[in-house]
Amino acid sequence: MTPRQVFHDGELQFQARAGTSGAARELGSFISDRIGVETGAGHLLQSQHMVAITSVDDKDHVWLSIAFGPPGFVSVPSSTELKINLAEAVQQNDMLLLNVAHSPNAPVAVLATDFERRTRYRTNGYVSSLEGDTLTA
Repeated sequence: MTPRQVFHDGELQFQARAGTSGAARELGSFISDRIGVETGAGHLLQSQHMVAITSVDDKDHVWLSIAFGPPGFVSVPSSTELKINLAEAVQQNDMLLLNVAHSPNAPVAVLATDFERRTRYRTNGYVSSLEGDTLTA
């Protein structure tokens, strides 16, 4: 991927003004449209006790939900799919459930942070299904 594919025009202009285009170009090489299932990204996601999940309501307001569970409550079955077992991860009245239930292909973002290793992984995508307690994006 080139920086133009990774960053939108506004980001590129901001990077140029800040003098960080070179660093952004280098970091842009780490951005992908796939999750590294067998690499650090997949392992990081699947080892988490907590992830932050954003969703959007019908008025385009962004909501943040914090989901908690045992390692494995987030799984990465393929490089284009992420599953989150929400059974006990969020409260029944959490906006995430309402936002994804009423909007097919709802946009979501998931952030996993490993504080000990000082690393994080964020992925953006769209909900493909909410079956029972399992959200698939």
